Formats: sequence, structure tokens, C-alpha cells
Amino acid sequence: MEVMPYSIAYLANKRDSYSYIVPMPDPKYKDICKLGLPIPPNNLYEGYGKNSEEYLTSGEKHISKMRNILKEAGYSFEEGNRILDFGCAGGRMIRWFNDIATKCEIWGTDISSEHIIWCKQYT
Repeated sequence: MEVMPYSIAYLANKRDSYSYIVPMPDPKYKDICKLGLPIPPNNLYEGYGKNSEEYLTSGEKHISKMRNILKEAGYSFEEGNRILDFGCAGGRMIRWFNDIATKCEIWGTDISSEHIIWCKQYT
């Protein structure tokens, strides 16, 4: 069996095109956060920081606040729970659920094809 050097996925990108190829990520991609997850390029930060540290810190802060609110309300994440980050962009917040990813389904969606393409390539 011949192994292709890359996989091909077709995703709609623009209204005037039907599809295009999403190439495999660059294997030399080095921008990784302390969780071991890739960091998107700064053009995908959506105003949440001028550099990767500010971008990541803002996501960690917002998830921490969300978790505290849920805890105060008596909620805890259990085996089989599902989380949907509606408007996940490049994963600024959703990455901070990495610690419960083995017991919960964690999903992200966004209207921005550029963000979703990056996520599909690098996560």
C-alpha cells in the first residue's frame, strides 16, 4: 500500500469557491504552549493579546473564571460530559480544558474558516 506524504481534506472557504485542499501542517512548527499544544499565529488572536503570552494568559484567565463560577454553582466535570466552545477561533480558551480531555468530549466550532483550518491542521 502506498502511503501519501500528506492527507487531503476539502473545506469550504469562500462563497465563490466550492472547496480547496488543506495541507498537512509544517512538521517544524515550534510555537507550542506549556500544555504541549500549538499556538496560532498572531493574526488569529482576534485582539486577545499582542503576543502569545498575552493571548494564552487571557484564555487561561477566562477559563479559570468560568470554572470558578461553575464550581460555586455546584457543577463538576464528570466522565462523559460534553463541552462546546461556540466561537472557539484558534483555541484560546478551549485549550485550558486539556486536563479533562480524557474524560469529557470537548468540541470547538467557529464561523471563521481561517481559524478552523488552522485548528484542523495543528491540533
